[in-house]
Amino acid sequence: MLNQNEEILRLTSERLQNKVESIMLGINILLSNPESSTGNVVDAMEDKIRELAIVESSLNHAKNLLGQCELMRLQKSVGDIKKEIKNSEEW
Repeated sequence: MLNQNEEILRLTSERLQNKVESIMLGINILLSNPESSTGNVVDAMEDKIRELAIVESSLNHAKNLLGQCELMRLQKSVGDIKKEIKNSEEW
């Protein structure tokens, strides 16, 4: 179950990272060619920056959760190794 959670969080992180890059590209395009925008450039920029903040925050949360899952897996592995060492010493 833990490996599935890790994989889901890893894929989510990758998608969010791609979304951040896409938004940044949109911001760069908007800044490099503001006259091509059909509406108000300031409003469009405000929307892009707000979206970027939300996606970056989500990406940070996903990365933190992934780190916690990896830590739990590592702690479980260490516990299993200690148990195995203890069992082998009892023989």
